[in-house]
Amino acid sequence: MSLFAVLAIIGIFILYYMTIIPLAAAVYFLAASGITFIAYALDKQAAKKQSWRIQEFKLHLLALLGGWPGALLAQQTLRHKSAKNSFKIVLWLSILVNLTTVYLLYEHFFNHYI
Repeated sequence: MSLFAVLAIIGIFILYYMTIIPLAAAVYFLAASGITFIAYALDKQAAKKQSWRIQEFKLHLLALLGGWPGALLAQQTLRHKSAKNSFKIVLWLSILVNLTTVYLLYEHFFNHYI
């Protein structure tokens, strides 16, 4: 899973370098991944201290909004939310929805306006 996340992050750099996506899109996805990774780290820390936790819905929303590479990296490196199958299923559905949405938006804007 983390290889998929690393390849996605490298892909963002390649797409920007090849001028397929604008800088704003690359920064957005990298920032979303970083924020999502941090959210997982904060939630892991809270779980250890048995204090206030980040709702799973919010973690999934961050992934859905483009932070899924950070979510996958956090699951593997922090070993957080990596054993709960129901969480993993929703995460992968979020990834699928995000990638499909990005593809459809790309096709719509680049095929119709460029």
